[in-house]
Amino acid sequence: MTDIGKGDSENIWSKLQNIKVQYIWGIFLVLMLIPIAIPLGSKFKINDSTIEVFEYIEDLPDGSIIISGGAGNYAFMYETSAAFISFLTQIKDNNMKLIIFPLHADSLMFEPWAISVSGFDQENEYGENWVVLNFIPGGAAITLPAFCADIRNLVATDLYGTPIDDLPIFDNVNNAEDFDLWVDCGANSMWNLVRYVAPQDVPIIGFVHSDYYPMFQSFVAAGQVDALTNGIRGGAEYELLVGKTAWNLGTITMDAYQFLSVFVVVLVLLMNVSIKASEKKGGDSQ
Repeated sequence: MTDIGKGDSENIWSKLQNIKVQYIWGIFLVLMLIPIAIPLGSKFKINDSTIEVFEYIEDLPDGSIIISGGAGNYAFMYETSAAFISFLTQIKDNNMKLIIFPLHADSLMFEPWAISVSGFDQENEYGENWVVLNFIPGGAAITLPAFCADIRNLVATDLYGTPIDDLPIFDNVNNAEDFDLWVDCGANSMWNLVRYVAPQDVPIIGFVHSDYYPMFQSFVAAGQVDALTNGIRGGAEYELLVGKTAWNLGTITMDAYQFLSVFVVVLVLLMNVSIKASEKKGGDSQ
């Protein structure tokens, strides 16, 4: 009986070392999907930078003109969208004026998508409280200075062909002197915003990719950027501050990270034990 039990044990450890990688990735997928159906509400610390973003938005007066202008695109959507959707959720009931000025062609899809997901378009009238402008080719080095100097000299219509003079949101908005805040929801447009928008004394807040977050801290330290959120983690923190967003992408991701982290630790422990067991078996056979 003892020999059979020992053989079974040795067989289990041997099988563990030869488990198909497809099974492991399958478990990974299941663990990633569980939080969508059953949110855990993982607890994590909210960084000061995210609190600064939230409080800055809260302190904006009614009727503030906010420019959402960055290279937001679907390649980086997951990292930045949780914070951007939280931002839209925060302002949608606060009588803010949102002008979307895309610096990348993909922004024409990404930012209106976020508008729809957040429900901003359900609470605010297009043309009165928000508008989407056309993407202007030529590069940020040309378009940003021109936009800040004279919007009408650069942009004739919105995305749908309506002359901007026919849109009430532009009644008292002509140039950078009328901007209360510039929001970057992209991944790599901060350099251009610091170069061309910050000198106009326009406050800048960025919802940036986690790879860029430490790189852009020098801009915050220099006073060129007011505050940043840190990738999907920053989006999760922003969601906690706002209370709830339509998809809660950030908090769901944090829940998935909890599952996956535990699973990885379990895998490492099992593999180490199985290797030691195999080494012991080899030593005993000698």
